[in-house]
Amino acid sequence: MRYWRSLDGVRAFAVLVVFAGHVRWTPLHGGFIGVDVFFVLSGFLITGLLLREQKAEGDVSLRAFYTRRFLRLYPALVFFCIAVIPMAAVSKVVDVRQTAIQAGAALVYSFNILISFKHWPSFIGHLWSLSVEEQYYIVWAPLAALLFSRLGVGRRMGRCLAAFVVGGWCVLALVAAVWGSGGVNLAYFHLHGHLVELFTGGLLAWVVLAGVPDTLRRVVSNPLVPLAAVGVLLAAARTVKTVSSPLMLVVYPVLALTSATLILHLVATETGWANRVFGHPVARWLGKRSYAFYLWHLPILDLVEEHTSHMKLAIAVALPLSLLAAELSWRLVETPALRRKSRFQRVPTGQAPATA
Repeated sequence: MRYWRSLDGVRAFAVLVVFAGHVRWTPLHGGFIGVDVFFVLSGFLITGLLLREQKAEGDVSLRAFYTRRFLRLYPALVFFCIAVIPMAAVSKVVDVRQTAIQAGAALVYSFNILISFKHWPSFIGHLWSLSVEEQYYIVWAPLAALLFSRLGVGRRMGRCLAAFVVGGWCVLALVAAVWGSGGVNLAYFHLHGHLVELFTGGLLAWVVLAGVPDTLRRVVSNPLVPLAAVGVLLAAARTVKTVSSPLMLVVYPVLALTSATLILHLVATETGWANRVFGHPVARWLGKRSYAFYLWHLPILDLVEEHTSHMKLAIAVALPLSLLAAELSWRLVETPALRRKSRFQRVPTGQAPATA
């Protein structure tokens, strides 16, 4: 998948929404909406990479794919999981031993499974989303390779991806019907709860690779489209305060469609105010470091809040510290790993190294 500068800005937007959701006094109590944006973007970029490789090379190298994923995600995660243990030692709330167990589960991408059984106080609870994403890679990459070999990357594959989106929603509906609110709540922390978003991103990747139809391009190119999309996402972060409501059956597809619309506008137009805003150097700077910022922001924020009673002072301290940690992770850990990752890139990514 080629590199679009403005998508770094989407990452920055999503991670700031997550950060705001974790700050107690902000109105964005549903900041977890930012994670849903990430899932759509991940589905778009990963399926796009697989589709482009299949189209260019005639097959998908799973070895190269998983090596790239490992080099992109694992070094920063290992660095974080080692550093978080001494951070737990100075916490008034979390336990060092429990944090070590949680970090170990995160390193084998089963943190979301662990928290289904153990509800320990934690400031690394946000790592559930990394486990979901890696489980998606484990399942989808070989399945995609198989489907590409049988269906190709043409219209049949597009119909298949559309069926997966519908199937993902049907899974959620079944969970809600059988287990009620408890099942819907649990689904949010597991792969089956995010199939709609991941496969919506994948379907969008197929649309872009196949060529965005002129009618659709004219519609999404309207400059009001990204404004409306951002407004819907922020409104959802403001109003959706729980993931256990059966209303999530409506929220999930709305979030998926809205995020996909924003991404398609930025990809299809590459001009206009939204591309200038999301492609601004500051937004791109944070977007490139969004993974590290996501890792570090919650334990830093929790520790700062533990040691101060002034919540607005907490954000004034936690935000720059999180940005500093993200910058150190990017420079010392992620960038060297990304240089190695490029050796396993079978298809050129275009203007700059993609962080997918």
